[in-house]
Amino acid sequence: MKIRRVLATAVALAVTTPAALLSVSPAYADAKPTAQTQEKQSKPTIEELEEAAAEAQKAYDKAAQAKAAGIIETRKTLDELSNGTHPPSRWPWPPPSRPPRTPPRRRPPPTRP
Repeated sequence: MKIRRVLATAVALAVTTPAALLSVSPAYADAKPTAQTQEKQSKPTIEELEEAAAEAQKAYDKAAQAKAAGIIETRKTLDELSNGTHPPSRWPWPPPSRPPRTPPRRRPPPTRP
């Protein structure tokens, strides 16, 4: 029983401590906002937009190739499973049957003299 109390206290502290620290942290923040630089407040140029579009297109192409490769691999695995050439799993299926569980014995009520 002592272990349960200790564990319950530890779990309560582990759950509440981050919330308490996060709720207190704004009090430690500076009252003054940080100075913003004036270097990059203009609109992006056409060259910068074209570079960003080219990078986005490369990332999209790479993701499309990965998706196509995943679809091919999935179809290959499904074909192997349906043909019976896929390696068998380590776990037996169906699971072995268990004996029925017996209910616990109850103590007879105490007799009073």
